[in-house]
Amino acid sequence: MRTNIQLGGIEVAQYQITIDSEFLHFEDATAVLSLPKEYRRKLRTTNSLERLNEEVRRRERVIRIFPNRESAMRLLGALLMEHDNKWAAGKKYLDMTEYLEWKQVRDKAEVHSKIISIS
Repeated sequence: MRTNIQLGGIEVAQYQITIDSEFLHFEDATAVLSLPKEYRRKLRTTNSLERLNEEVRRRERVIRIFPNRESAMRLLGALLMEHDNKWAAGKKYLDMTEYLEWKQVRDKAEVHSKIISIS
């Protein structure tokens, strides 16, 4: 929906749909802020995805021209399998035991805050 507003004698178009969607997704965008501080930096950035994309581009530049779609998919599949093996066998990116302990404490606090005593 488009509405026009007068600001200082200038008519400005305002798009209500965009504003509404920003408010609807604000909680999703800021959900990472409710996590413990140790996890925020790793989860709020896209560094790992950017690194994976760089690796795909680097390997793709070596081949330059793929003979068919399947060969491109094989290269991508092999790269993703290699990446998965590194994640499975390498250093842990996130220590989930600390997170699960934090989540249990937070869930217990939520349950206790929802209990209503009737006297």
